[in-house]
Amino acid sequence: MRNPRTKEQRMSTTHTPGPWEVMADSQSTFRIHANDAGVAKTLRPSYGFDVVTSEANARLIAAAPDLLKALIDTPQDEDDPAVWMTWDEQRNEAIRKAKEES
Repeated sequence: MRNPRTKEQRMSTTHTPGPWEVMADSQSTFRIHANDAGVAKTLRPSYGFDVVTSEANARLIAAAPDLLKALIDTPQDEDDPAVWMTWDEQRNEAIRKAKEES
């Protein structure tokens, strides 16, 4: 089913615009920043998860604007393979950011 809102309407959000980046705050916590503004901070490892999990959580949070954009930009009623290839690259880049793959 096609979304009745325009692309511009779907992109109008109230969250802090991306890109968001992960910065180590200490040995065990991570901050998510957008430009000079703080967006979020992971908790100190506890309750059964470790620093690796805390960093992975921060990467996933930081990738949220890119993942949202890829979802919003999903081609609708499009037959041109080039459009789908461009979108596929955008989607894959967002996933790589979330998983921190090169």
